[in-house]
Amino acid sequence: MRDNRPIVAIRTLVYNHEIYLRDYFEGIIMQQTSFPFIAVIHDDCSTDSSAKIIREYADKYPEIIKPIFEEQNCYQNGLWSEANKKMEDAYKNAKYIAYCEGDDYWTDPKKLQRQVDFLETHPEYVAIAENGLVQNSVSNTEYPFNLDPSHDVSMEEAIIKRRFPTAGVLRRKEALDGFNEASRYSIDTIQWCWLISRGKLRYENIISSVYRKGEQGMTIYTEPFDLAKKVEQWNLEILRIFDIKKDFMYKHIAQSFYDCAKSALRRCHIFSTIKCSLYSIAYATKAILVKIC
Repeated sequence: MRDNRPIVAIRTLVYNHEIYLRDYFEGIIMQQTSFPFIAVIHDDCSTDSSAKIIREYADKYPEIIKPIFEEQNCYQNGLWSEANKKMEDAYKNAKYIAYCEGDDYWTDPKKLQRQVDFLETHPEYVAIAENGLVQNSVSNTEYPFNLDPSHDVSMEEAIIKRRFPTAGVLRRKEALDGFNEASRYSIDTIQWCWLISRGKLRYENIISSVYRKGEQGMTIYTEPFDLAKKVEQWNLEILRIFDIKKDFMYKHIAQSFYDCAKSALRRCHIFSTIKCSLYSIAYATKAILVKIC
């Protein structure tokens, strides 16, 4: 390592991921790079064997695996800012930050090298993202996360839908400076908007990771109206922080409530269907009024 500093730090969150972790670690260890990198792995007091597996790999690859073990669950106890500070301190000397959660994994040994090479030669870009393969355990199917060709991602595109898996992203470390102070929510979409506000974000249609989608996901687990209200909060936060047209955002929020209304109807949640429908109409009306006024 140059001055004992890794070029890339991989940021990983783990909670009860024991059945996935070995795939995650093998995807990290397989990376073929011309530079040093580390994986900062935050285990949020898992109740399964996740910590044991992390220690096994940390003992085997101490120069790469840098674990953080919590004695109480930070997410459940409102201590997430402290946990986030521990991770940031652990990778403060890195130049680039990659993401890969404990239930996802990388499949391409050249992923990190390819992305670093791009950012090293394109200083106008603050981040690069690659495509992934979705493994859907609900429908028992596999399919690409996205079918779009390679292109620069606009903020409006990032807001409308997820264009790439989190495991596909590599960013410049300093590109998120100030984000935690500016935003009340540390949500992927808001982070991607922040990055785009700081420079260009490139999407490459190269499948280099696996994104697992299953019963534990928020979309399936959360009651449709509650999910729609969460999405509303996040979108209003984007509207507060960034220079986004109100009619565009209101129309997008209306679509989110409409989608959740359809989901609620399929699940026979009648009251949720009605509430989501009323909110959708209200936001669609606001979008029209803002447009014409």
